[in-house]
Amino acid sequence: MSDLETLRKRVDQCDLEIVQALEKRFNIVKEIVQYKQENNLEIYQPSREVEVLEKVQSYLSKDEFSEELKEIYIKIMEMSKEIQETKKNSY
Repeated sequence: MSDLETLRKRVDQCDLEIVQALEKRFNIVKEIVQYKQENNLEIYQPSREVEVLEKVQSYLSKDEFSEELKEIYIKIMEMSKEIQETKKNSY
């Protein structure tokens, strides 16, 4: 196996882990919307978004990918809000 193939297999494994983690996260988001509904809480909570962005950036071993991670998490949170809005309307 070439070095490139080995590297691609490693990327494939990372992709699998990312997909599994996102699926898990989105399922938790569905639980969160139910909690918010039961407790009359707003879907959008800006302070929580700031908290999440700060927290995930602190997980980086170095700041090299800080902006990329921020962009990814902004998109993940947008998708999470969409899931919550969709689920909110189904309860």
